[in-house]
This record gives sequence, C-alpha cells and structure tokens, in this order.
Amino acid sequence: MTAPDKSSALVAALIAGAVFGVVLGGVVLIASGDVGRAIVVAIGTGAVFGGLLAFVRRLNSSGALDDAEAASVLDEGEQLLHVGVANHFKGIESVGGRLYLTTQRLRFRSHRVNIRVHDEWYPLESVVRVEAARTLGIIPNGLRVHLAGGAVERFVVEGNAAWAERIERARQSAPAAVQG
Repeated sequence: MTAPDKSSALVAALIAGAVFGVVLGGVVLIASGDVGRAIVVAIGTGAVFGGLLAFVRRLNSSGALDDAEAASVLDEGEQLLHVGVANHFKGIESVGGRLYLTTQRLRFRSHRVNIRVHDEWYPLESVVRVEAARTLGIIPNGLRVHLAGGAVERFVVEGNAAWAERIERARQSAPAAVQG
C-alpha cells in the first residue's frame, strides 16, 4: 500500500467506526434513555470497530499475485492491470474477495468463507460507465459499474476514484475486437 492508500484506508475505517458507533449509541439511547451510557457506547464501539476494520484491511491489502493465483485468474494473452481487496454487493450481502482489472475484463472472485461464494467477470465491452460512489451515502469507497442491459454491479474498494479511472482507461485502450 502506498502512503495515500494507507491514509484513505485509515480515513474510511475511522468513518465506518464513527457511523457504527453513532448508530449503536443511538440504539442504546433509545433503549435505556441514558445519554452518558449512549455516549460511552458510541465512542467505545466506534473506536473498536474502526480499529478492527483498519487492522483487517491492512492484513488483506497486499496487491501482489503469486504465480498460482495469476494462472487461475488470467486467460491466455490477458494482462493484469490492477488488483485489490473488494466487497461485492449481492442483494443485501456484502461478499468479500478480490477485484481484478485485466486488459479484457473486470473480475471479482470471492473468498471461500462467504455465504455467496462466486467468481464473476464482466468483459470491458459490456461496461457502459463506471463511477466512484459513497457507501451508505457517507463512506467514499463505493464503485458502481454500469453494464450494457442496465445492470449495475456495486463494489467497495480502497481508492474508488483511482479504480474508476483505471477501468475507464482499460475500456478505452482495449483492442477493437474487445470493445465491440
């Protein structure tokens, strides 16, 4: 992770922790009516949740592929342009895994410990538009990929604006046979 990636990951973890803390503090306030207890719960759970999230993201932040993973992800003649830890929204579930951008497609491969284990890819020719977004309208880590036919795939990634730019560049520089 580069320095800007580390700081954006820390900011995202702090924002997520704060949101979690405020929501849980609100629940405690409604349930107990005790403002002091609600504040302590909000600060404590927010700090713990944000810290744990930052720690887990740091553990999973390696973008390097070993040879076996590269062989299982790339088709012949395909080159890897970018890879990162991501969550893919499937209904209300946020499925953890890795997002790969190649010269031919965008691919998400989930971790095996998810309820909805899946491996999906979207040819660059089917990507109509990509936009950086805010998860829950607050956290600047969302990525929306608009596909031909109207489907929208939603991801959570670190550096969402950079992902959107990379995907757009890959779409524009893809061979004419891929763009259709």
